[in-house]
Amino acid sequence: MPETVDWKSERIQAVKESIEFFHNTNKLEREKWVVARLLENFRPDFSEGSLHEAEEPADVQFEDASFQVKEVLEHDRRRGDEYNKALEKAETAEEYGDLLEDYTPYNISFEEIVNRCYEYSKELTRKYGPKERENLDFICYFNYLDSNEVPPVEVSFSEKHYRSFSVISNRYRSVIYTAEGASEFLKQQVGIVFDILGK
Repeated sequence: MPETVDWKSERIQAVKESIEFFHNTNKLEREKWVVARLLENFRPDFSEGSLHEAEEPADVQFEDASFQVKEVLEHDRRRGDEYNKALEKAETAEEYGDLLEDYTPYNISFEEIVNRCYEYSKELTRKYGPKERENLDFICYFNYLDSNEVPPVEVSFSEKHYRSFSVISNRYRSVIYTAEGASEFLKQQVGIVFDILGK
């Protein structure tokens, strides 16, 4: 049954590729991917080849911006366990329906996403000294399961903990704030929210 082999082998291959992508050895590539999602919206001359590993404590260097990349997941979520279970499910599936899972999306506004990321970034200030934070461009990738991202998207903060703070989600991208010394290309984008759905 060729069709059976197709859906099953394709699913197994897709899960294995995800497992490889999220392996510790690919940490830098994942961080570059996050930075690229931000830059591709307002730097038409941008190419992923211009992203490089940065000196600690930053992760990714682009021109004069030094990005510290953090992913925000649900509390107690274990992505490694998720993919291992998904691989086992794909390998033991006898029909396509065995791969289906309940999907119960919930709405979350970009405003709430930014607030959660902001609080997370604030918690991490204890890891870095004031001088380090003056030279860090903090970027959060919000990656919750089953979330349906919706407006409102207007956000602003007067208290600044890093040289700049940006948020990437599966739908929106935005530079939330910049401080003194931040890259000009980041300063020019503050408060602009890019919606990949074009709405």
